[in-house]
Amino acid sequence: MLKALNPLTGEWYIPRAERGKADAAEFLIRPLSGIERFEVELRRDENGNPALTERGGRAVLKYGLQGWKNISDKAGVVEFHAGDLEGNLSRLDLDITAELASEIWIRSSLTEEQRKNLLSPPMSPPMENNSIAQVAGGAGTVTIETAHQSNNGQSLD
Repeated sequence: MLKALNPLTGEWYIPRAERGKADAAEFLIRPLSGIERFEVELRRDENGNPALTERGGRAVLKYGLQGWKNISDKAGVVEFHAGDLEGNLSRLDLDITAELASEIWIRSSLTEEQRKNLLSPPMSPPMENNSIAQVAGGAGTVTIETAHQSNNGQSLD
């Protein structure tokens, strides 16, 4: 019998630049479901690593960014508005949006147990949770470095 995936729940995430601060900004993020991942557009960078395009990053944030706290501007607290992706993203700089999109995408990767329940192997190697995200060369892309793997998911490193 095929097992359904457990419902995906949000978790609070503190960006790297905010860690250790008493009033650190926090973002409520959740992994994407399988069907939501279909909307994510990727390309390969010059090293062959998958990279989120601007469109792919927006799709990731559309589903995965669910809230925030401790965000303010000159006028005071900036509220998160569910359903207003553009308004929310316009309040964040590129570094934060890229970090959030990368973190959500990494958390959206399947675990080994979930891969065992698939009817057929994935079309490309799954990304490992120990990936490192960075802004890639080129506008609106985020590179996600992953361990080299064979088609059956075994590490080649």
